[in-house]
Amino acid sequence: MLATGYQYTIGSKGSNTHETTIINVSTFKLPDLKSDVEFLDYILKSRAATPVTGRFDNMKNSESLVPLNGATCVKYSSLSVDKSAKTAEGNTTMFLESIGYNCQHPNNKSVGVNIEYSSRYFSATDESQLESKSAELFSSVKFKEF
Repeated sequence: MLATGYQYTIGSKGSNTHETTIINVSTFKLPDLKSDVEFLDYILKSRAATPVTGRFDNMKNSESLVPLNGATCVKYSSLSVDKSAKTAEGNTTMFLESIGYNCQHPNNKSVGVNIEYSSRYFSATDESQLESKSAELFSSVKFKEF
């Protein structure tokens, strides 16, 4: 779907043509952070700064400081109702669920890496495999030297 020097996105259709699964990996610049607690605080503030558009109703959100394959990361999990999901037939209501990690690159603390696995689906669909599918992806992550 997208490939640049800073972002790579791939996707697939779900069981319904409007349902999607997306994997996104992107890098971003981090300020000079002196501790894991400062890193956590920075990520929490960045995630909270997302503009409120009225399109999404957040149902669930969790964030915690965790290691991932040698990196210090903030793992997040969220579930929202998208009240204006765009489809070929027009706008509709769907669920948007995501699990991801915002990490400090272990070889360069000024580089942040976001890895996210998300799924957009209708309420009639049970997306119970999101946790196991995303865990498989995240366990395979390898941070390479720049």
